[in-house]
Amino acid sequence: MEKQLHLNLLASRPPMAGGFQSGGSKMKMGPGRKRDFTPLLWSQYFETIEDVENIFRLYCSGSSGPVLLLLHGGGHSALSWAVFTAVICSRINCRVVAMDLRAHGSYNSL
Repeated sequence: MEKQLHLNLLASRPPMAGGFQSGGSKMKMGPGRKRDFTPLLWSQYFETIEDVENIFRLYCSGSSGPVLLLLHGGGHSALSWAVFTAVICSRINCRVVAMDLRAHGSYNSL
């Protein structure tokens, strides 16, 4: 299981609703690699969203098993964990909670 979850084995593009994209087009690796920065909908990767006193936002998936609390780094948001959440929930029975810190993500104006 550990080998399967290793980052080098994860898909290079986010999974779409209904499973991973099949390899119709291969992305170039290394310098000059084109990246797609189109915003993704939270609902493609998480099951629920909860606001805590208009300060924090929680994105959650899964309903049983151990809880993985995911915290983003500086300059990112809880949605930085979207692809990881979709992959980990499809492979193991767990609950995932990704949290937006104050001044990040949805409540960046507070």
